[in-house]
Amino acid sequence: MGTLKDSQAVKVDTVIIGGGISGLSCARRLFDAGKEFVLLSDKLGGRIHHSEKGYVFGAVIMTNDYTHIHQYAIKARSMYPWSGNIWNGQKAINTMFLVDLKGVFRFSKIMKKFQQSMNRLRLDAPFTCQKELMEKDPLLKHLVEQSAAEFVREHGLEKFNEQLLGPVANIVVFRSYKEINAFNYCIALLATTNGACYADFTQTVARLTRGYEGKIHLEKVISLQENEDGASFYVKAEENSYQARNVVIATPARNTADFYEKAPSDVLNNMIHVIHVEGKRRKKYKPGKSLTFKAGNDVECFFAQKDDFDILYATTPEPDFDRYYPRYEIVDRLSWKTGTQLAKDKWRPLQLKNNLFAIGDYNICGLEDSFLTGLFAANKIISN
Repeated sequence: MGTLKDSQAVKVDTVIIGGGISGLSCARRLFDAGKEFVLLSDKLGGRIHHSEKGYVFGAVIMTNDYTHIHQYAIKARSMYPWSGNIWNGQKAINTMFLVDLKGVFRFSKIMKKFQQSMNRLRLDAPFTCQKELMEKDPLLKHLVEQSAAEFVREHGLEKFNEQLLGPVANIVVFRSYKEINAFNYCIALLATTNGACYADFTQTVARLTRGYEGKIHLEKVISLQENEDGASFYVKAEENSYQARNVVIATPARNTADFYEKAPSDVLNNMIHVIHVEGKRRKKYKPGKSLTFKAGNDVECFFAQKDDFDILYATTPEPDFDRYYPRYEIVDRLSWKTGTQLAKDKWRPLQLKNNLFAIGDYNICGLEDSFLTGLFAANKIISN
């Protein structure tokens, strides 16, 4: 790197690139430990983003095992089995009536073992890389390597999956179960056996950033390069340049590729369109109730709010609104360029080299686990 660039760069111990849940949790931990850092992001929140009016565009649910996220979110209301409906192709059916008792028993037994493995992983995840923990757990390693379709067949879940599990998994990861591995399938379905609640994340960013607001620079990163000394990095952003001993990349793979050519990319990405609609749905689509569709529909889910207000999660920016509403008004919308990230048939390390990290939901798609990757990077930096 040239001397001129070095003289212009702001020298800082750690640069965190990305203001989603993993970047914010990393910053929170570093700040609490008294470490020097800056956080660069063109906007904050990631999948917990909401508009100035409070309209939600990302996550709306957290499960009972989200022990870290619970500290920064508000439990809005409990989720009950009878509150949701599934569209079977002809009509909406309450989930209480979609009960394959044999399937429920088999699935619950499997998920109990899966939950035990995940609890062990999450206990150690703030200090040990997810990949290393997965490779020590035979069940998790097997599920990562197995397709969800094979998993369904192996455990005789075809009927239960068709009725309920497949559609529910689809609205969590926005992918058909036929496209994902068994691990992602089980992660997507944790809420069905572990208990969940609707969550309010509108105060989460403010709570996570309290005290270090001045260390947040709202600017987009243009490039990341390793310096010739091999012990530091040069980060060029829209307004400033930085020279850092540590860099934590906390952006999705598709975004990371824009500024770092060596970025890991072995994940599935998906786009999702979140649309806020005011209007009463046609009767057959259960107005006022949340309604889930199977993969392939133009709308994945209607997340019912109060006063004939819906949040739509759609696979297209322009679903057939007239099909669902006699009258409607689009209040707001946001298309997520990245949506979700899902590991394919293996997990990747979070520590790319001694002082370079790439964190987020590359391995495990979920707010709690993304949060834990931020703690892992921060703890590694603190210990060095």
